[in-house]
This record gives sequence, structure tokens and C-alpha cells, in this order.
Amino acid sequence: MSFFSQAERPRIGVTGPCLGGWPAWTATRFAIWRAGGRAVRITPSSPASLDGLSGLIIGGGADVNPKLYHEEKLALEARKALRRQMRRKWKRSERLALIGLTPSFEFKPSLRGQLIAVYQLVRYRVGLLVDFILLILLWFIRHSMSVATEEVQPDHRGRDELEVPLVREAIARGLPVL
Repeated sequence: MSFFSQAERPRIGVTGPCLGGWPAWTATRFAIWRAGGRAVRITPSSPASLDGLSGLIIGGGADVNPKLYHEEKLALEARKALRRQMRRKWKRSERLALIGLTPSFEFKPSLRGQLIAVYQLVRYRVGLLVDFILLILLWFIRHSMSVATEEVQPDHRGRDELEVPLVREAIARGLPVL
């Protein structure tokens, strides 16, 4: 990695909420710094133009209004059914891939191949357990340090009104968008 002076580092815009969100901002800022860039925070209360930026990161969140992409919010039962369907599909293909099978290709591994497949499956499941524990820990940290409370909910429309024009402008300028 080459080392840049602060002035030479490419500036990357990162969108986020006005309240809370500092754990995600801190992690993103650190990742951009490690990659050789300099993060510029963009929020509805402190918007910025794309002038002088080399890229744009949309901070994420589950708060995008579905009407922006001409959809309606799914009913709770429809969301649950879709999640169940995706889980079933993913689990079956995951098991087949771990032992060298695909739905269109049949393959009978030797005993050694079967033992290796079982080992890989166990190792994979242990990895999932560790990931799950880390996910719970990170969720707890994020929610315990969040500024937004029940009484003060961030205005998600402000984020949409900020991010949609930024994305359109970045694409028009040919800037990388994540």
C-alpha cells in the first residue's frame, strides 16, 4: 500500500443518518483510510456536493422507501413466506455444493471424499455459529451506543431525499458508487 499525505488521498463521500450511526461511520471511515482514501461524511443535516469526491458510498440501512423503485411494502406474511422460500433454496444448494454435487450433475464420492465433505460441513457449521455469536455481539454494541431513541426517530425521508439525487449525479459523472 502506498502512503499518501492527507491532501493526496482520494476523497470518498459516505452517506449516513443525522442521529446515531457512528459505529457504522467509524468502521467505514477506517476501511477507507486503510484503502488509502479519506472519508467525507454526508448527512441530511450536513449535505455535500460531489465536487472533489472520487467515489460515493451509500451508508445503507433498511429505511429506503419502496415507492422510490415503484414497489409497495410487502405485507408481513408475504415477507415471511419469501424468507422461508429463500432459506430452503439456499440450504439445499449449500449442502450439495459442499460435497461436490450440483442439481444437474450427479457424483458419487469415495469414502475419503465423503469424510472430507463431512469435515467441511462441520467446519462450515462451526464457522456459522461463530459468525452468529459475533453478529449478536455487534448488534448489541450498535444498539447500546445508538443516539436515536424511541422519542427521537431519525427522519428516513431526509436520507432518501439526500441519497437518490447523489446516486443519480454520481452515475452521471461516472463516479464509483457502493
